[in-house]
Amino acid sequence: MKARAGALLLLALSTPSAFAEWTNIGTTDKDNTTFFVDYKSIRHIGGFVRMWVLRNLGKPLDDHGTTYSSIVSLEEFDCEEGRWRTVDRTVFTLQSGKGEAQTIGETSDWNYAPAGTFAESLLRIACKK
Repeated sequence: MKARAGALLLLALSTPSAFAEWTNIGTTDKDNTTFFVDYKSIRHIGGFVRMWVLRNLGKPLDDHGTTYSSIVSLEEFDCEEGRWRTVDRTVFTLQSGKGEAQTIGETSDWNYAPAGTFAESLLRIACKK
């Protein structure tokens, strides 16, 4: 039990939610999810741009056996092609990247950002368009 608690603490400290400066960029009308960006995390890496994003969910979700209320993810943007993918994703039981944490999945496939979505807003921020 102590090992699990220690591992969870280490994970929580290693994710950017512990030290990020989150800026609110808006809330969806559909499900009341609020998006935040850590502008200081924006990095240009080999033709792509990476940035940390926090989502506070309007209502908790249950996925992979965990009920969670927020997601902190490292997103990668291909500015030339207008697409993005998730490189790393950690879900948290509480809002604002707090509570118990669980890292989920692998790097996602590339997705195109539909006009008028928060994906498009994130792409514009990362690519400064």
